[in-house]
Amino acid sequence: MQQASEKSTGFSRARGILRALRNDVRGNAMILTAAAIIPIAGLIGGGVDVARIYAVKTRLQHACDAGALATRRSMTGASPTTSNIAEGNKYFDFNFNDGLFGVDRDTVSRDFAAGATSGSIEGAASADVDFTVMRIFDMDSLTLDVECTATVSVPNTDVMFVLDVTGSMSSTPSGDTMSKLAGLKVATKDFFTELGAGTGSGAGRIRYGFVPYSGTVNVGGILKSMGGNYMLGMTPGDVVNYPTRTPVTGLEWYVSGYGTESGHSYGAPSDSSKSFGSWTNYGSSGTTTISGTAYTNRFTPITSAACAAKPYPAPTDAASGGATGPTYLSTNTPVYPAATQTKNYRTTQNFNRTEYGYVWSSTSGGRCQFRRRTTSSVFTRTTPSTTTQPITWSSRDVLTGWNYGLADVGVYNIVQSNSAANPGYWSGTLAAGMSNDTTYASPTATVNWTGCIEEPMGVNTITAARTDLSIPATAYDMQIDMKPNTAGQKWRPFVPGFQYVNYGSYTDWMEDAASGNDTAACPTAASTLQSYYGRTADFNTYVDSLAARGYTYHDIGLIWGARLLSADGIRDTDNADSSAPGGFQISRHMVFMTDGAMTAPPTNSSAWGMTVMQGRDGQTSDSQTTLNGNHDKRTQMLCEAAKAKGFTVWVIGFGIPSLGSTLTNCATDAEHAALASNSTELKAKFQAIAETIGGLRLSQ
Repeated sequence: MQQASEKSTGFSRARGILRALRNDVRGNAMILTAAAIIPIAGLIGGGVDVARIYAVKTRLQHACDAGALATRRSMTGASPTTSNIAEGNKYFDFNFNDGLFGVDRDTVSRDFAAGATSGSIEGAASADVDFTVMRIFDMDSLTLDVECTATVSVPNTDVMFVLDVTGSMSSTPSGDTMSKLAGLKVATKDFFTELGAGTGSGAGRIRYGFVPYSGTVNVGGILKSMGGNYMLGMTPGDVVNYPTRTPVTGLEWYVSGYGTESGHSYGAPSDSSKSFGSWTNYGSSGTTTISGTAYTNRFTPITSAACAAKPYPAPTDAASGGATGPTYLSTNTPVYPAATQTKNYRTTQNFNRTEYGYVWSSTSGGRCQFRRRTTSSVFTRTTPSTTTQPITWSSRDVLTGWNYGLADVGVYNIVQSNSAANPGYWSGTLAAGMSNDTTYASPTATVNWTGCIEEPMGVNTITAARTDLSIPATAYDMQIDMKPNTAGQKWRPFVPGFQYVNYGSYTDWMEDAASGNDTAACPTAASTLQSYYGRTADFNTYVDSLAARGYTYHDIGLIWGARLLSADGIRDTDNADSSAPGGFQISRHMVFMTDGAMTAPPTNSSAWGMTVMQGRDGQTSDSQTTLNGNHDKRTQMLCEAAKAKGFTVWVIGFGIPSLGSTLTNCATDAEHAALASNSTELKAKFQAIAETIGGLRLSQ
């Protein structure tokens, strides 16, 4: 009971104190403020430190992003090098410098490395943030971590390389370590590495196409494979008018059979020249009998005329050895329609000859002396003879000459099988006075077609003076989206082996001319747009196949680059936006690289035939300077047409001092035109284009 009473008394006392405090409010504010200091300090300090943490993390993320982008931008391969990472570190340090927001640089770390996706860069960074007010709660610092990823990301993209592979590309720029062509190959492969192969499926597909060009392009295989009747030579009976030659022949009769040879008919013999010894008197006096006739040695007196009239014996011939022959000499060439031909023979026999004579002397009033050769002469007697034999005549055509000029040549066989008989070759008999040297050195019986083409009919009045850059409707050779349906609109096989030109003093066979110089050159086959996802080796193999030869016609490269890139022409099925993954719009780019100005000799065989003979890109009398201007104007017109179709046109001049107005204006704008003086600069230009096309961005 006592305990309960005490407890009750304690509670009562406490209630009293509280009641007194409630009733007396003097000094309560001080007490309450003192009690709130700790939670208020926590709130204010936490706000200050949290704001610093947010600011540091934001800046740390920005620095990480900058470093990742810089690392990726400096890359030339699929993985970063030490120098690439150093470039990224430099950008990180610039954006997060020492002492920023009071962060000790020694606590900051950054790391950039190849990402999981080929060509991407992954980065990570951390920093320690020291607390200020929050230290009263025994919280010293906080470690912040951020991550970042940079990659090249593209929509559905088509890239068409239009590449100058003319003869000058085999040269090496001053101070360079490789030829222009070798530098182009390296730069093109690096372009592929930079932009990448795109996706294997779905949006983000990247396709690459190629149009190597010189005086023509090699697209015959593409046209044949499409199944459309776009080329002459796809239908039996198709012909193309070429500068060529056709044989001129004549009927020749020749002996085709012989009968039995007859016996010999002998003619009059003939003797060879004779050389005797000196004359001597024959006996000193009296008479001498020779072959039954008496000859007086001396007469007194006698005149010289009477002496000369004295008879003397005929020479005596004695055979020396056996006769040789009849020996065959020759056959007389028969003239049609003679029934026989004659063969000529001879028989020979050696003889000794003795001769006699008189000589008059004025001694003692005139003497007549009989004399004889002291030495007999040795000579050869030749007796001719002939035989005859019946002959049989036959006739044949022989080559008597060539007609040079334009002529229709069938092209079905050569387009279908890539080889055909040479219309300018003659395998038969040559007429008298003709030889292979006078017709042509050594043409082949068959010629080949390697896939290059000639353009369809166009307009030959487009000159440098033209101001209108619109393409005439009848200029079929300049229509980007034309689908041929008439012979005049169809492409033709480019066959130097069919082409001959006679310059009077000599003959040019274009196939032979092409083997030793840039005339009638045919470049590497073009390639349609295709994905190289998982096919890097195929891409590199194609690039390595490029070869340098031929003259420079920019317009033929541009027109075919546009045709193979367009969504509306002969490649509409493959190139339409609707056929792309997801049906998304395709970004279309033409990368046009050249190392020189237009070069269009009138005697060159190009995609427009031979101007001096055919006048399809100008007049037959035009000089090279005039033709250069014609093709330069065509280039301007085609550039405008390509840009009008929405293509992004990049123009790179390689190893030349200036692009000139035509090529500069060909580009989409000034930012899309560039010069490269050597292979290193070309590589950098191609990389920059690939980065721009790809759209370098942060993916995290």
